[in-house]
Amino acid sequence: MVLLTRTTVYKLIQPVVALTLAVMFASAVLAIDAEKAKEYFNKGVTAQKEGKTQLAIDNYKGAISMDPSYYDAYINLGAMYFSQKQYDDALTTLKKGTEKNPKGIDAFVNLAKVQTQLQKYVEAETSLKAAMALDPKRTDLYQELAKVY
Repeated sequence: MVLLTRTTVYKLIQPVVALTLAVMFASAVLAIDAEKAKEYFNKGVTAQKEGKTQLAIDNYKGAISMDPSYYDAYINLGAMYFSQKQYDDALTTLKKGTEKNPKGIDAFVNLAKVQTQLQKYVEAETSLKAAMALDPKRTDLYQELAKVY
């Protein structure tokens, strides 16, 4: 049997306590970021409705910087870029959206629209087929696919 001294026990639990405190702090920071992300997103939606495009773009970017997994912010930001004919930015943003949520149909559909605009028809077909695989009953996807051909 091994007896541990108080000093040995302290040395053993000190890293565990430090890690626990770090996890608690990180969780608190992430909660604040998610809340701020939602604020930015809502401001972006309001700005978009008011026709304030650049303000909407800035707020959607803010939402993503606060929460890089904020799928809806990628969708809306990509749509704003598309409306401004900033197709390369829309393409990059929507690709990230599909990575953040591989089951999100809207990102694939919007991505396909951008790819079609850029005459990347093979990629557009792939994006639409990915969306169709997620929801084969959406007839609008078949109409979009017909535009690619």
